[in-house]
Amino acid sequence: MAEIRVRNLPDWLVSWYKESAEQHGTTLEGYMRQMLQESALTQQAACASELQQGLNELAQKYPVMSDSTLVIHEVRDERS
Repeated sequence: MAEIRVRNLPDWLVSWYKESAEQHGTTLEGYMRQMLQESALTQQAACASELQQGLNELAQKYPVMSDSTLVIHEVRDERS
């Protein structure tokens, strides 16, 4: 697993997260790991939702066209 180090955080911010970690019965490191994961998953879900909405809009605007392969083969066969 990768490691990161965040420097120059305000003291009040570190204290706030330490207190939150204690209230959740975990270490500061564990709590920050959980917060980072939840944030990333929330952002990914929002992005996926936006993409799905865009796909739905495109599908409404440009419906799936029927396969023209059979028609093309028929036309080719008529010319032969």
